[in-house]
Amino acid sequence: MAIELRASKPGQAVTPEVGADIARIVGIWESCRSRFAARGSLLFGPFSIADAMYAQVIWRFLPYDVSLPPVAQARVETLPAMREWQVGALAEPL
Repeated sequence: MAIELRASKPGQAVTPEVGADIARIVGIWESCRSRFAARGSLLFGPFSIADAMYAQVIWRFLPYDVSLPPVAQARVETLPAMREWQVGALAEPL
C-alpha cells in the first residue's frame, strides 16, 4: 500500500496478506489504547515516537479507504498534525 494522498483506490491493495498486516496493526493499536487510555488520546497516552512511527501507516490506509474498527478509526482521526501535513502536501504543485 503506497502513500499516495491524492489517490483514491478503495480496496485495491488489500490482499489476504495485507489484510493480515492490517489486523495485526489494529490489534497493536487497540491493545495500546486499552492499556493507556487514561493517560491521553494517543497510543501510549501523550504523544510519543510510536505515534510518529505509525503516522506513515495511517497515510497508507487513507487512499485505500481501509475499513477500520472504531478504536483504530479514532487513531486515524486523533493526530491533528497529520491533517496539517495532508493539507500542506495536497497544496504542493505536482
